[in-house]
Amino acid sequence: MAPALVHSASRAAARAGLPATAVIGIRHALDRGRGGQPVGTALLGMVMAVAALGVLVVANLVAAVPALLAARSHPGELLRTG
Repeated sequence: MAPALVHSASRAAARAGLPATAVIGIRHALDRGRGGQPVGTALLGMVMAVAALGVLVVANLVAAVPALLAARSHPGELLRTG
């Protein structure tokens, strides 16, 4: 990312009242590494992976809840331990 964008993002985070650790984390996350390697694509990949994981969790819950509700014969059966 461009240095101006990195600095403006960290300044905006500081103005928003975020703690110093968050501001430093934002600055380090958006700043290019040694030799100018871009980290934006890695950040985008991480966000996409977390979003895909969320979609899978929701899809599994949507598929499992009706089966769980249909399988029990009385309320509270799923909570019975002994």
